Amino acid sequence: MEINDSLIEKELDRYADERGRVDCTKMMAVARKLKMNPLLIGKAATRLGFRVKDCPLAQFGSLGYGEFEQEVYDELKKYTDEKKRITCKDAWKVAARFGLKRVRSTIKNSEIDVIYCQLGCFREKKRPRLKVKTKVWMENKGIGMVFGKGKLEILQLIDKYGSISAVAKHLNVSYKKVWNHIQILENNMNERYVITQKGRNSGGSVITDEARRLIEKFKQLQEEVEEFANKRFVELFYKDRKYRKRGES
Repeated sequence: MEINDSLIEKELDRYADERGRVDCTKMMAVARKLKMNPLLIGKAATRLGFRVKDCPLAQFGSLGYGEFEQEVYDELKKYTDEKKRITCKDAWKVAARFGLKRVRSTIKNSEIDVIYCQLGCFREKKRPRLKVKTKVWMENKGIGMVFGKGKLEILQLIDKYGSISAVAKHLNVSYKKVWNHIQILENNMNERYVITQKGRNSGGSVITDEARRLIEKFKQLQEEVEEFANKRFVELFYKDRKYRKRGES
């Protein structure tokens, strides 16, 4: 069977409303029936004056949606990239298991973005994204901050360069400022974290085993706090969101 615009128009016309709009799912069905790439159907639809409406993945249109579902979210995450984007094609794969409405609902109520519409309607949709940020530091009552990101970096750089002077140069600060940070940390924690060695051939600085333990524990604390905050953020800001019809307050 020869595929041409006349045949495509006939199939699309079966599903078009009075304004020439065709549901995305119907247009995809036409692509399957005619055994054509959906992108070619989308381009033909544009040439023929048809428009796609009601994206089943919540990228445009007025289809309703329900609640966030962790099970669906976990499956979608398997296909997302580092920017939390999933292709339309992969989202449809997940929908084959869970259903379009459940996938649409979870995408709508999460930070996941859909890219590369199979019909060519969009490459990437831009919409505001909320995310939670965390910052961890240690304080001594009445003194203030004792250890945080800055002092952590100093200890790591001393371990890397073996010299307080080199660390000061790297950070573009004075030797005295770096040394003061070390002194504040050691005095408040009552531990020795940096050992300086004098001498023309053996000069330099090294961090102690206690400093390495401090670095390891603090980084673990940061990771666990961030992990909990992200999980709790999803629970509070996405899981309880429900569909509201337009016009509802």
